[in-house]
Amino acid sequence: MYQITDFHPHALGLEKLTGSNRGLFYTNEQVEQVPTLNADEDGEEMVNQYTYDVYEVSDARFPDGVKDEIVTQRYPRDEEHKMLRKTLAEVIKELKLSDSPQFKEFMNYNDFVESLNV
Repeated sequence: MYQITDFHPHALGLEKLTGSNRGLFYTNEQVEQVPTLNADEDGEEMVNQYTYDVYEVSDARFPDGVKDEIVTQRYPRDEEHKMLRKTLAEVIKELKLSDSPQFKEFMNYNDFVESLNV
């Protein structure tokens, strides 16, 4: 994962690169107002600056593979982790540990995974 900053908004989601199966996935858009270099006498002219997290994927043809590859880049894991993610939240809730810091960390991870609607 790397970040890019640009003054033009980019579509969030998957962009397949021309001439290959590779692709880029844009997420976590952040917009900040910054002054331009061409400020007039009345004050500074402000423009939007966009920052994105960008993930490179090796094969953009299959959405499930794209999602798995992005999650692996963000949260390295083994196969058991993928299966446990779906049931861990329910187990924590049943044990009434939903106020613990570990549960909040897990929910942040889970929210990130679910936000990748490829």
